Amino acid sequence: MTSRQVAIQGGQGAEGSARILIVDDEPNIRSFIGRALTAAGYLTAFASTGSEALRHALGTHYDLVLLDLVMPDMKAAASWTSCCGPGRTRR
Repeated sequence: MTSRQVAIQGGQGAEGSARILIVDDEPNIRSFIGRALTAAGYLTAFASTGSEALRHALGTHYDLVLLDLVMPDMKAAASWTSCCGPGRTRR
């Protein structure tokens, strides 16, 4: 999977499964976590930068975001908190 590729994955019975956004600048980490969560029946999406994660979060509802806080574009990670942090989640 390339760092720019975004994939929504899920096996049979995935409808109604929780959506998880995996944000990490390391492709191997994104892939490893994504495979494990998909095998467990979750729907997964991927972002390789904080900016990309913000675009996803503003366009799609996620039940959980796994966010690597040590990434090159830390400004975007800080923006994440102001945009989607505690008290700002949507239902």
